Amino acid sequence: MTKYFFILLIFIPLVCFSFNLYYFPATLHIEDDRLVNFSNQFCIKFNEQIAVLEASSLEEFTELTKLPYSYYAGALIVSKNDYYIVTLPFDVLHKKGIFYSTLVHEIMHYYLESYFDFSEEEQEDIISQFIN
Repeated sequence: MTKYFFILLIFIPLVCFSFNLYYFPATLHIEDDRLVNFSNQFCIKFNEQIAVLEASSLEEFTELTKLPYSYYAGALIVSKNDYYIVTLPFDVLHKKGIFYSTLVHEIMHYYLESYFDFSEEEQEDIISQFIN
């Protein structure tokens, strides 16, 4: 008697991301008066490392953030006590002329979210005072 064994292969879809990882200010240097003014206003020293993930594509940005790339250029993601910034590909930000503004905006969100108790709307109001 011959026994036949059937092997059921289950394919689990694996999502693979290929973003570039930087750390502000160590490997991502941004010298911008808006950050200096923000730092002075809120007595912040930029001495901690903030993870900045540059999505490799527009689609990857949406996968990482769950936000539409057609509207957002960057996002601060908070997962438990971990904070990181995700941006569109840097070349896209440069072509749109919003590279520095996007990074400055998200870095400000990081500090306002980490050290203060402002609502998202209040954060946007505060940031707009420095960005505009």
